[in-house]
Amino acid sequence: MKPGTFAVLVAFLAGVTASHANITNTTFQAYNDGQMYCTFSNLTQIGPGAFEQGIHGDQWGFNGGTVRGDIQTDTPGDPSLTLLHSINNDTGYTWTNYDVTITMSQSFSLSGVTVDNGWSDVVTAPVLMGSSWVGYIDLYAAPYGTPVLVNGILDFGYTMSFTGSVSFSETLTPGPAPVPEPGVMALLSLGAAGWSARRRRKTV
Repeated sequence: MKPGTFAVLVAFLAGVTASHANITNTTFQAYNDGQMYCTFSNLTQIGPGAFEQGIHGDQWGFNGGTVRGDIQTDTPGDPSLTLLHSINNDTGYTWTNYDVTITMSQSFSLSGVTVDNGWSDVVTAPVLMGSSWVGYIDLYAAPYGTPVLVNGILDFGYTMSFTGSVSFSETLTPGPAPVPEPGVMALLSLGAAGWSARRRRKTV
């Protein structure tokens, strides 16, 4: 083989092994479950086969808001998609943790978790459950983070790597148990005091 031919072959093979699929479109939408409302920024390429997209949400339910849709690629390669979330706390309660459940129609991996407010994260690698792959990201204010107060914002992100076009959903659940804000507690206390006084008058 001539040296020039060998050099061309090496360059071609390097290009093949380094190539990644491009994400051509995402069709995300917030599922109409009465838990949250979302808008989505444009899909942006940030590197070879690497893309990111923003999800901006208002969450008012504790049962878990769901985002779902399809991720479409131009070839069955191995792209990555980083989802950057900015979720407003409209639940009326302080958030001390936040659980993210990611479901895909094929195998995928999770990496690059980021979260603001000094929160920590625990990632559970995706496993096959029935006909879908499911992974988890649990975010915690403890031990050093700042809880997200009512009307506060939780910013976090993560990267998914997969192969080819895939269906996707994520369930976003704040928690754990609702802890009322001080103003709500004051109203509850006044109500309890009024009920107690009324009961005492009846028993006199």
